[in-house]
Amino acid sequence: MDYKFYTCFFRPAFFIVFGYTSNFNKPVRQFLMSNVKGLLLPLLSLGVLSKIVELLAFGDSFWTITTGGVNCFFLIETLWFLSAMFVARILYWGVYHSFRKDYVRGLTMLLLLVVGVVLNHLHPEAQDPSHYHNFFHYRNAMCLSIFLWMGSVARRYGISRKAVYCLGIVYLPFWGLSWLLPVFRPVPYTDSTTLTLLQIPQFLLFAVTGTALMVCVSSWISNHRMLEYLGRQSLMVYAFHYLLMRSLAFPLASMINPMAKVSSCLFYGVYVSLVLIFSATLARLFRVKPLNYLVGKW
Repeated sequence: MDYKFYTCFFRPAFFIVFGYTSNFNKPVRQFLMSNVKGLLLPLLSLGVLSKIVELLAFGDSFWTITTGGVNCFFLIETLWFLSAMFVARILYWGVYHSFRKDYVRGLTMLLLLVVGVVLNHLHPEAQDPSHYHNFFHYRNAMCLSIFLWMGSVARRYGISRKAVYCLGIVYLPFWGLSWLLPVFRPVPYTDSTTLTLLQIPQFLLFAVTGTALMVCVSSWISNHRMLEYLGRQSLMVYAFHYLLMRSLAFPLASMINPMAKVSSCLFYGVYVSLVLIFSATLARLFRVKPLNYLVGKW
């Protein structure tokens, strides 16, 4: 199958957790400023920094990418989830303050999901529907904003640890069943997606149960300081991991053969370790002034 164990829920989980930890009762001015500081500023600063390094190290274009003979604005695609979150939080804030009933809010967010899926497949670049002309990834925001509602509801009404564990355990047989019934397979949601209207129920099912499983695993991670540290600094890790992987892969491959059976294990072990070490180092640097200002940490 062309998907991995976690790809169907890791991005929705980000939105559910963000919805759980967010306060949508803030006045509009305060809410917008917190979004600019916590999302838009890191999006622009980290995106520009990473593109400068890619330009200098790999000769990548800074402003555009060419597709189909057309130059398209393509500045910070690796951080697409920040722009989608920025738009999604504004969308949900508007829905939250427009309707008092949570079920009405939920139905509204479900409608946004449906419209987002339809727009993805109506758009001319349906081969890769979330990329070009999807400014600030507004279509991704429409498809994922329902998870902000889920997190917000879970926060206000509470959810027991037992219920979370039960939901997390349910994910495993569902995932196993998807190997026997490909039509039931989970749908990965990244910057580009092939999600269809008929797949929405299973998309929501795998996203919710997978997120619950992630929460269960996090209780184990909290006892491992290195993994917990990387989790708390996940924005920095995510922002630079692809650049680090590109930078380290070729030099390391010249020293350790990644194709042979035995040496390939050594290669990937060293490779992952180096990426984690450098990611942790960068995360620590961005906690110190003045770099902390670039990611809204003040």
